[in-house]
Amino acid sequence: MIFNTAQDLLRAVDEEITVPRIVSRQKHRANINAGDPETYLRITIMIPQLDDFIGQLESRFTTHKSTLTSLYSLIPSVCSKNKCDFKEDHFELYQKLLDWGSLEVEFQVWQTKWQQLPGSDRPTCALEALGECNKDLFPNIQKLLKKFGYTTSYDFYFLKDILDSEMSENVSSKVETAPARKD
Repeated sequence: MIFNTAQDLLRAVDEEITVPRIVSRQKHRANINAGDPETYLRITIMIPQLDDFIGQLESRFTTHKSTLTSLYSLIPSVCSKNKCDFKEDHFELYQKLLDWGSLEVEFQVWQTKWQQLPGSDRPTCALEALGECNKDLFPNIQKLLKKFGYTTSYDFYFLKDILDSEMSENVSSKVETAPARKD
């Protein structure tokens, strides 16, 4: 589509897309023996651009995966069902905000509190949990829930989908099925 548009624009000014000449030894540009200009541009420009785009998405989302998983484990309906292992390194992003000395114990008390209640009484999202969080008993948990809770429900479900699936499969399937942009 992009290639055809560029080709039409060049035809309007009596020009043509050509492949650079192929030499036996080349150091400063791609030297691909492609049969036509479209294949040449696809190999030298489009594939590297898509590869870079996918790499940027993976690095942006996978670096925060452990932090998001840890914040998700603070939700009472999640932390009461599973044996959630607390790891301080997952919360390094919030180190200046939290009291590191009491964080692990506070998490264990928070988890025990919700395990003692029936499942129907446990909050299922961060905002509900924030409403049930006593600031004096759980100051660190409250700060973390505030950071996690102020996303829209759409953002929350989008982040949950990312955590549940492998990033590379998720990105590649979305890139392949993305609708074409019409200008």
